[in-house]
Amino acid sequence: NTGLVTAMHVRTKWLDEKVDSFLNENQDNQANVVILGSGYDTRPYRMKGLQSENIKVYEVDAAGTQSQKKSAVQKLQQRGIIGDVVSKFAPCDISSQSWMECLIDKGFDQSLPTFVIWEGVSMYLTLPVIQSTLKLVADRGGKTLDSGDANYCSHSPSANWYIAFDYLNPTWALSQLWKLAMRRA
Repeated sequence: NTGLVTAMHVRTKWLDEKVDSFLNENQDNQANVVILGSGYDTRPYRMKGLQSENIKVYEVDAAGTQSQKKSAVQKLQQRGIIGDVVSKFAPCDISSQSWMECLIDKGFDQSLPTFVIWEGVSMYLTLPVIQSTLKLVADRGGKTLDSGDANYCSHSPSANWYIAFDYLNPTWALSQLWKLAMRRA
């Protein structure tokens, strides 16, 4: 479905711009970028700012998914297509484990400015898991950046955590129009 693919491209571009803004704001600081439900996200390999010595990148996902990704990355490295891995992999089932504890086990410093990318994941989780994730970020002085937020908010001591995410509106996703579009895909 061309419409769905286009929407996914727009979503990724929007999130990339938010990451770039965070990296620019923190270019002289130590900071974290967490990819929550990272799957096969390629940002650590294609975004130069994530390869900075000041930025620590953490990929959080199920152990099996991470194993498959590490294998694919290794093959790309052997072919010279990508360079060194900059991410720390934190295996975690975010539907049943504390992703924060999984990060801390990998040396995560939660006192640093942190940007959480949560792309294409929330629609697969229960409402309590979504709420606890957003609360965790909010409790650290966080600001949510959803697709309705046109401007990135500058870093300040009272808000040094950010989460950028997408979500699927159930009313729209269950509509006749969506069902018709998916049948044509």
